[in-house]
Amino acid sequence: MKEDLMDFMAMLNAKKKKLTEQQYRTLRGHASAGDIVGAKKGLHIILRRGVKNAH
Repeated sequence: MKEDLMDFMAMLNAKKKKLTEQQYRTLRGHASAGDIVGAKKGLHIILRRGVKNAH
């Protein structure tokens, strides 16, 4: 599980410029809490939208 977390955090850090600060913190928190699958799904949904600061 630790390797999964490390892999996800590397992927998240690579995509950090495409996320708002709140999105980044939320996804990092989900992964740290153990919900790596949910965090990956959330990251893909956010990146699919393609708009950084849309509300």
